[in-house]
Amino acid sequence: MDYPKILVGAPVCNHYDYCLDRYLEALKSFDYPNYDIFLVDNSDDETFYQKLKFLGIPIIRKGHDEPSIKMKMILGRNHLREKTLQEGYDYFFNLDQDVIPPRDTLKKLVATGKKVITGIYYNSFKVGDNWGENPILYRELTQEEKEEIGKKGKDWLKQENFDLYSRLDGNNWDYSKTYIELKAEDVQGEKLLEISACGTGCIMIHRDILEKLDFKFNQGGGFDDIIFCDEVRKLLHEKVWCNTSVQCEHLIKEKPWNWARIGNQQFIVYGAQMFKRA
Repeated sequence: MDYPKILVGAPVCNHYDYCLDRYLEALKSFDYPNYDIFLVDNSDDETFYQKLKFLGIPIIRKGHDEPSIKMKMILGRNHLREKTLQEGYDYFFNLDQDVIPPRDTLKKLVATGKKVITGIYYNSFKVGDNWGENPILYRELTQEEKEEIGKKGKDWLKQENFDLYSRLDGNNWDYSKTYIELKAEDVQGEKLLEISACGTGCIMIHRDILEKLDFKFNQGGGFDDIIFCDEVRKLLHEKVWCNTSVQCEHLIKEKPWNWARIGNQQFIVYGAQMFKRA
């Protein structure tokens, strides 16, 4: 097998120190012979950066003086994009700090030959006393779903699925801009699955794509992931894929803080203490 050269990394910060040991172990444990690690720290001070540097992790600081957490992430990912292109890497594999993939992830994703492909990691949600999980993967509404909404009306959808109603309403009822999450049952087994969009937590991107696209600021509530996938599909006419055999852990239940949003301001909340982010 040919082993293309892969840059593995991500924007990182001190708020994910709680899962650092697992993350570094994952970064170092891929059973793939041709990859390098590089991280971009955007923590407010240098403590986390110095800790990783002491541990021998290739790292720089970038975006730490930005007030917006979204811009911090974009600056970090675009630095990694530029490094991929300038230093002759074939792929950039973005691995978020709280995502722990299997050791054979790089081999499996490269072997598909796809230019934009993700593994699977799940968001957890609580319903009563029980936890549920859905993959961070998205699809467009089917024609049948659109016709049902058109037939039954907006008031019906508001009662039946308020989340979808809110998304459509926020997008001026433009179906082409509105995605819904896949369910856990959609990603069972081992298969390549075409999707509309995904998170960037476990995504491999070929340099052919990165030569044409960078990571862009999302003026809405989300990060840069949906915009990037949209441009891959709608500007470059490439497909976005998921390899369902790459099942990752997502260490969010252990997280000692929560996201909070008040108006247009975003906060990281540790107990009652808030760290403001635009």
